[in-house]
Amino acid sequence: MGLSMSVPAKPVHLWIGQRVAVLRAEVESQEDSLAQALAQLAGHEGLGALVLDGVASAACIFDGALERLAPLLRSLGLPVVATARGVNAAALLSCDEVDVVVAARSATFLGPFDAAVHRQAKALGMHRPGTSLGAAEAARWGLVWRCVPDEELANRARSVAEGLAGHHYPTHSIRSA
Repeated sequence: MGLSMSVPAKPVHLWIGQRVAVLRAEVESQEDSLAQALAQLAGHEGLGALVLDGVASAACIFDGALERLAPLLRSLGLPVVATARGVNAAALLSCDEVDVVVAARSATFLGPFDAAVHRQAKALGMHRPGTSLGAAEAARWGLVWRCVPDEELANRARSVAEGLAGHHYPTHSIRSA
């Protein structure tokens, strides 16, 4: 079954499959649209994982929206796989509610980076605003699970989510374990 919703000029698409839901946000998505889509998932039985596709590159993330959406993500009790394409907020790399990050090869993460979580960021002076980190380097540092060719990103993220949906992992601790 699939469900799609959108706000005029600020689209958010929600697709609900048998075991995995995919929330796809366009770059200009608004925080309240993302929150509405996450709230729709609350009552769906049988879901085993959630893919946040493009949410980290949405403009609202740069204003702390990821932190404000965290209680909704936590309440779902699902493993969360996030994709990173284009320009992304570094906050995605230290978000406790995101269990796995799969990055497109062309993705870039904009700082400031959380030096308390990522010692490498501080050592390289990347804890200052305006710094950036490419996806391949983020993968080498272990900050993202995989760096994949851009055209494989959506399929790879959904495949990871399918794998997580088939197991009973403690949610939101895969990354911090």
